[in-house]
Amino acid sequence: MRNPNLLEQIGMSDLQRYFLRPAHYAGLRLQEYFEKLALYNQNKHPKKYQDMEPLPPLDSGDPAKYVTERLPGAEDVSRVRWIRPGRTADFALRKILIEVLCLSYRDARTVGSIVYLTFRAAAVARGLYADGQEFELAMAQAIGIQSTQEELGRLFVMCYQEGENPFALYEQFIGAMMADIPEGTESARTDELLKRLHRISERHRGKIS
Repeated sequence: MRNPNLLEQIGMSDLQRYFLRPAHYAGLRLQEYFEKLALYNQNKHPKKYQDMEPLPPLDSGDPAKYVTERLPGAEDVSRVRWIRPGRTADFALRKILIEVLCLSYRDARTVGSIVYLTFRAAAVARGLYADGQEFELAMAQAIGIQSTQEELGRLFVMCYQEGENPFALYEQFIGAMMADIPEGTESARTDELLKRLHRISERHRGKIS
């Protein structure tokens, strides 16, 4: 699987190129754009780009870039880089880019005729999640991509480090976090989960990245 961390790999300049994509690619969301299309720098193999579509330069010193559709069966499988829920602005922008067609950062903050001051406010206005639900959404997304119970426990500890109420989050996701613990009494399984969370916490006395 290539492009495991899409936003990190493409960098901010290529994110801007996504915003400036040709009109006939306007219907592609960020992840689809980099799965179906390839961006190339002309300086490497000039003859190769004669039939490719040029992209507008970002500044006067920007090397020429071209975009072309990948061959059938050669599409990349991409995943937008995971963002810590405590980084509320980046977390909200990531959610917007996954769900919404955007042509600029301003576009990402616009809902209807209202331009919101923050990506978080725009994400909430779009109904992508409720205000303050970043941590619940992060846990739910981790379960949705079949994260291991160890990974869920690590995310839970990280959410606690970010300032989330651990009791509410624990009650909501306890079942998923201990799904791999062998059957037994509820008390014994809960004790085993708490020991696991303690071990994870001890390993990461600083912030989990």
